[in-house]
Amino acid sequence: MTYSPNDKQKEIIKILCGFRPAFPNSKVDSDTMLIYAYALLDMDTGVLYAAMTKILHTCKFFPSVAEIRATAEEMLQFNNKTSIPTAGEAWEEVQRVIRTISPYSSKPWTFSCPEVEQAARQFGLMELCRLQENEVNTARAQFMRIYNQQQEKLKMQREMKAVLQTLPPSRKTQFLAVARSIMAPKPLLQ
Repeated sequence: MTYSPNDKQKEIIKILCGFRPAFPNSKVDSDTMLIYAYALLDMDTGVLYAAMTKILHTCKFFPSVAEIRATAEEMLQFNNKTSIPTAGEAWEEVQRVIRTISPYSSKPWTFSCPEVEQAARQFGLMELCRLQENEVNTARAQFMRIYNQQQEKLKMQREMKAVLQTLPPSRKTQFLAVARSIMAPKPLLQ
């Protein structure tokens, strides 16, 4: 039985095939293209084209699906001016807020994005304010670890959402049924 791609998958394959000659050592064949088309089904084709254009300038080899997705996300963040600060930038922002707004002030603490605020709150806003000079380096490392763990969790959630969106309806139903049965409370042993 052969698989026949839908119109969107055909468009994805057409875009990817258009870039394939730029990577002459690529061993990407038609079966691989079908898998890529399936894996990228949730991605807008304009975003895919933009990501592949950037990859053309930065990669020596034909990209993996993960590389295409990461580049697409970077391109969207750049275009929308929504890039999330690095852990170091987030730490500097929190320090700047602490220096400019008293913890006892009625003025609200505002951060550039919810991710920085969430990490600051998880660390403890008052704890950040009360840091002694000899505790700053340790606190910075702890804050950056909290922030990076939070970013990894968000990335994993976005990836899982993308995977679930590309599953065929019957497989998605099957997955959700198994997931519900695993998560269902188990009766206590008597």
